[in-house]
Amino acid sequence: MRVTSITQTMGGVALLAVIARAKDHDYDGYAARSGVGIWVDVDTPEAARFKLTSRGQTWQLVMSDEFNIDGRTFQAGKDHLWTALDIPDGVNAALELYNSSNVYTKGGVLVNKVESLETNVTYFNQWLEKPAFETATLHYSAGMMQSWNKFCFQGGLIEVAAKLPGAINAKPDDEHASVTLNPNARGVLWTTTGPVNLTQADRIVDNNYYPTWPGIWLMGNLGRALFGASTTRMWPWTYNECDPVYEPHQAISKCNSNPGFGLNPNQGRGAPEIDVLEGGGRAISSSIQIAPGMPDDYRRIQFNASDNKYCVYGKGCATPGANIPDAPTSAFAYRQHRSWYQGLKYAANNRCPVMPKDKQNPTPVLQARASGRITANKPDPLQMSAAWDVNADLGLIDGKGNLLWGINYNGTCFPESNGYIGAYLCDPDNKSLKCEAPRKPGAADTNQMDKFAYQMDAISSNWNIGHDAYTTFYVYQVEWVMGDQGYVRWSLADAPIFEIPSSALTNPPQGPNNDNPKKIMIEEPLYVIFN
Repeated sequence: MRVTSITQTMGGVALLAVIARAKDHDYDGYAARSGVGIWVDVDTPEAARFKLTSRGQTWQLVMSDEFNIDGRTFQAGKDHLWTALDIPDGVNAALELYNSSNVYTKGGVLVNKVESLETNVTYFNQWLEKPAFETATLHYSAGMMQSWNKFCFQGGLIEVAAKLPGAINAKPDDEHASVTLNPNARGVLWTTTGPVNLTQADRIVDNNYYPTWPGIWLMGNLGRALFGASTTRMWPWTYNECDPVYEPHQAISKCNSNPGFGLNPNQGRGAPEIDVLEGGGRAISSSIQIAPGMPDDYRRIQFNASDNKYCVYGKGCATPGANIPDAPTSAFAYRQHRSWYQGLKYAANNRCPVMPKDKQNPTPVLQARASGRITANKPDPLQMSAAWDVNADLGLIDGKGNLLWGINYNGTCFPESNGYIGAYLCDPDNKSLKCEAPRKPGAADTNQMDKFAYQMDAISSNWNIGHDAYTTFYVYQVEWVMGDQGYVRWSLADAPIFEIPSSALTNPPQGPNNDNPKKIMIEEPLYVIFN
């Protein structure tokens, strides 16, 4: 039997912040012998210990890990910073078992190996009509590594050098027994008219060779990923209002004057999420996931039964208003307010080769914005930003130069607003048709947990990458500032890709009932996850 594998490698992770909020109380008051911060890898170059932010501030390094010492393993209790899990993946219909032995350092990098390996696992399924243990077959093993309850931070800039996983081995080596037929890896695409040569920087031509769903992400430390009891009614709340509509569904609500040991009275808490990146193939996703989500009257219009339910992902729905919030204008006029999150900022990934057909002129886009009328139901480069977001920021990038947010001047890869905008989360007894698996009418309640039903939102952009994201180390960055003037910005080697301003969360569109919940910019201490 041959075992094939795909590896994800990381050259290092660094966190920079204005104020070091990471504190090891065992060493409180004692300086490190190395002369650097207690969470800073002594092998991090001095030049990397300070960073100029997008706003011109100089931030100091407070945590880093170069992963340059071979032979490190991350089983529970083995490492001061990271813990690799031994647990089945229980989300998104996953087919893998997380195995701590799949994560290790070798060749001066961190390796996360995916292997084809059938394993039977038995677990308790709360979502059955009669909850019970059941056995399932998982077909792969991989790694998930977390800094949960070891290291977390509030605000800062995280930078990760990563090479994404894919079937890219054009010849066998000590990690890969098979040889791929991936056209990008082999450097040639055969078409009906003959061969087309491909460079490493070219865009992905066949998604089938990138079957994994890698993630580098941050999550509120009050919830531990894959441990459902800790995330139920916690993920991904970032809400600090006492509202009887939402109070029963948020585990730690501002309405509660006695929330328990270690928690402040009358302060809403949760476990929100910032994804540095997730996904694979032609594009990766950058997002935040938050709750409570917007009510239906502030979302896209529901597609008709005649549309395929997946049409929203390619923005190909025939139903007016089902693809893009507030487009066409006529489909949303009855609401008398804007829809979805406003003022999101998008900029190009100029590492991609130019596609002349994607070049965009800002003039007609600005004219369409000024007119207040969008007639297109589907993406239209003459009427909207290249992100296919009609409410996107079209101002100067960082207030200088002559380039505008939202415009694909060069015809390179450009982030697009994601068709996935969140999920409706419910307890197992809930019968609402909005739930993914509503309980059948007449079925007795199981009373396993407190009842809840709430919308969570994903504010997300997908941006295309070249094949070299799988063969070289891209430097992915997230800059996160808390407060009403804060933001979350994603960059690629210091070039901005996507930004969410605090105002998008704190000052959302409102209708006459003023019923769109005002969230706070994420401020929970977040820990780091690789999987």
